[in-house]
Amino acid sequence: MTSDKMKEILAKLVDTSNIIVLWMYFMDLEKIYLQGVEAFQKQPPAFNDAFIFFEQAATQGHSKSQYNLGQMFYKGVGTKQDLDAAFYWHEQSAKNGIDAGMYETGYEYGNRGDATNALKWLTKSANSGNILAQSFLGHLYGGFVTSPFNVKQDFNKSAHFLEGAAKSGDAKSQFRYSALLLDGKGTPKNEAMALHYSKLAADNNYPDALYTTALMYFNGFGTEKNHDLALYYAEKAMKKGDSEASKLVKHIKSKKKKLFGLF
Repeated sequence: MTSDKMKEILAKLVDTSNIIVLWMYFMDLEKIYLQGVEAFQKQPPAFNDAFIFFEQAATQGHSKSQYNLGQMFYKGVGTKQDLDAAFYWHEQSAKNGIDAGMYETGYEYGNRGDATNALKWLTKSANSGNILAQSFLGHLYGGFVTSPFNVKQDFNKSAHFLEGAAKSGDAKSQFRYSALLLDGKGTPKNEAMALHYSKLAADNNYPDALYTTALMYFNGFGTEKNHDLALYYAEKAMKKGDSEASKLVKHIKSKKKKLFGLF
């Protein structure tokens, strides 16, 4: 619901009885929204019915329905694909506080070449805790990804957003944040925390983190040297086709053989 529409409704609600009416109004919208969710979750899904329910609630200002309607228009589910309609409803949900809607709106503004609005909505989404927005901005400000608009490299912002996504479990962000911690870019150098986040990413099976974690254990970055753990992560990386990890595995096994006098 737009702020102007909300002000219009609130202006009419000056006593307790009208506040109750407002509460009942929003409860009715929530029921319509839940009917849409129920239709979507049916086996097989009743996408057309879900679209009707979401549209009914969305046009009356229900934010979650607005986002879902945007998604259905974007993917062409339950209706014909309409990217302009998707953009409209995503932005409506963004204005009403849906962080996923903020992310989609920012992303769509970026695709349309509007860097100002793209960064505005992506930042709002990231600051609301959206992992996708945090990860994207962290990689964008760190210069780790290309984008349709230019942004000045800023490792402080990169570390800030990557840390948020990393703490929420995003493996790619955990790996990138680990690299910043290891180099002391945008955040104080901290080898122990670099190992912590690299290991988290590796345990989430992020390929690049497997080899990096192996190297950190092998060389004793952020911890004492541990060739057993180095071998464990290097072998996992090798199984994913990492040629450098394969060399490390051979090297560690060779050292172990010499240590025990084996041939």
